[in-house]
Amino acid sequence: VDLEHGRLIASRDPSGVRPLYWSGLPSGGVALATDVRLLLALPEVEVSLDEIVVGEYLFGRFEDRRRTFFERVRRVVPGHCLRCEGGEIRQRRWWWVDPGRQREVRSRAELIEGFRERLRRAVRLRLASSGASALELSGGLDSSGLALIAGEAARRRELPGPVALSALFPGLSCDEGPYSDAVARAAGLERRTFEPGVPDVDAGLDRELDSISTPLASLQRTMEDGALDRAAELGASRLISGIGGDELLHEEAYFTALVRHGQFLRLAREVGPAAHRSWFSSGQLAWWALRAGAPGSAKAVARRLRRRRRWQPPAWASAEFVERFGGFPEVPVEVPAFPSESQRTTWRYLEHPQVLWVLEVHQLRA
Repeated sequence: VDLEHGRLIASRDPSGVRPLYWSGLPSGGVALATDVRLLLALPEVEVSLDEIVVGEYLFGRFEDRRRTFFERVRRVVPGHCLRCEGGEIRQRRWWWVDPGRQREVRSRAELIEGFRERLRRAVRLRLASSGASALELSGGLDSSGLALIAGEAARRRELPGPVALSALFPGLSCDEGPYSDAVARAAGLERRTFEPGVPDVDAGLDRELDSISTPLASLQRTMEDGALDRAAELGASRLISGIGGDELLHEEAYFTALVRHGQFLRLAREVGPAAHRSWFSSGQLAWWALRAGAPGSAKAVARRLRRRRRWQPPAWASAEFVERFGGFPEVPVEVPAFPSESQRTTWRYLEHPQVLWVLEVHQLRA
């Protein structure tokens, strides 16, 4: 805050660890808070819903990271800062990556070991923080890898190991209990389980509205809430999660890279096994990779020939609401000039509005 020149600059960290919201005041000033409810408690801030965001939430699409559920409250995006001066409020990016900083490797083995060491370092940094830690453990590759790395650090007496938390679904084909149990035993970690059950959507939403400022209801939230509850019971100050790792390492980016390097036989061999770990079929994964890996000229021709599909609102949405909503306001994601498709996909994933919302909800819920 520069009182002499009437200037205020508020910045948010690149990863968005802490939320930051703002509201312009009738007096020309600005109010800042880490919780939307603190701003809505101010008499100068009118409490009115942002219908665009309500529509995005109900339709399951999120486009603008700056908006919140309230028209007078806006979000400072991670890696951005808010500059207030002379009655003018602007938000701009202050943090950016340098895509030119590339590490040259001489072999595939060196590349793999470099990635493994960075992953180990990331896990160790989180284990080194003060207080106990917990780790979400399913039967997936991402959480299993993190559990084994954490167990390795604990065996070497470098750092205390986290308690593994696993959701069980007895009698259902999606139950990964035997896998998570095997991984926990291999890693030497204590494992605690819980059964999320079938959520009461109404009660769950009421609970969220009472406890946080940005609702996000889904069936997967019962697993995430269960893990957060168990972590709190253990007195853990952090919950380590590998969510999104499978998609980034074994789906769109990886297979697109194979296409762009002409490794079609390898794509054919690997897309089938990958489908068993994915939400999508082998045909879908292969088609997306072939489409994304096509030359720019071929994509341009395909766009001209293809008739653009119009978005169709769900049947429960009234015509009046759809008309007021006015469609989705697309906000493109700015992507640095990375040389790798995996890097570009990772960036788009981290910059996606829905990822930001999920992380903020988890932070506030915790």
